[in-house]
Formats: sequence, structure tokens, C-alpha cells
Amino acid sequence: MKNSDSIFDVLPKDNWATILSSACTELLKQRERITVCIFGRTGSGKSTLGKQIRKKGLPSIFPAKIALIDDGVLSAPLLGIFNRRIKILSATRDELAPFEPYLLKKKIIVYVSQLPERRISSCDVAVRVICNEDVRRSRLMSRNEDGEQRFLASVSGPDSTTITALRYFDFHS
Repeated sequence: MKNSDSIFDVLPKDNWATILSSACTELLKQRERITVCIFGRTGSGKSTLGKQIRKKGLPSIFPAKIALIDDGVLSAPLLGIFNRRIKILSATRDELAPFEPYLLKKKIIVYVSQLPERRISSCDVAVRVICNEDVRRSRLMSRNEDGEQRFLASVSGPDSTTITALRYFDFHS
């Protein structure tokens, strides 16, 4: 099933983690591991949301059970205190297979990408991050010298995806 606005549930800011955790927990009853895909336009807050999930976990899901792959970079614990970055870029749809050796004990794989269909064909939970355009422009301009150009280039870009998922959510950052 491809996404459409009619099948997206909303993750409210005040209890998004609880709702997302509940969806993940239900799916983990049916399978050993799930993939959560976070997508949205440049500067919408995808990486920030992914990082928060990796660092804090979700209610009833410890951070140690979660792996974060953000645009081809896996942040993996090293010696329990540090995180090392493992970069594996791909020009083809590889379903994140090159990361598999680093994901053995993980229950949730969080994949963050503006265009996730370039690398994966499906996930269990898809979270579309939506941001006010003025806020998004401001974020891009404050962190990049070419922020205005990045913003203008992404205005007409997609804020949807063609990957299939069992659950779809919208998160307004």
C-alpha cells in the first residue's frame, strides 16, 4: 500500500513517543525486528527526531535496542560509552543490507532520509516530519551558508514517499 494523506495518523507533540512506542511494541509482537522510516523535506527536523529516539529510546523500548541510520551513516555504540559512525553509501536500493552486521541485537532500526525509496522499498512504520516553511527556511539558513538555496531547491520537492508501511504517522516539528 502506498501512502496517501488519508491513512496518516498524527503524532501529537505532547505524547508522540508514547504513541510511536505503542505502534512499535505491537509490531514487535509479530516480528523480531522492525524498521521505522523518518522522512520529510530538508530542514524539517528528521535528524533531530531520529537522534532523540536513539538517545532516549521510546517508552518501554531502551535506547540500546534501537539503531539509527541517518542518510547512510549508522551511529553505533563503541565500548558502551562512545558512538562511532559507520558510513555506507549506496546508489542502489539495498534494503540497508550492508548495515546488517552492526544490527544483530537491535529490535528497532530507525532510518532517516529525505528520499527513503532510494534505499528501501518498505518499512514497518513511516513517520513524515512536517515543518512550517518559515521555520524550515530559518533552520536551513542558520546552519548552512547556502541555506536559502537549499530551501528554494526543496520547496517543490516531495514531502511524501512511495515506500510501503504498515503504519503511517505525521509529526509536526
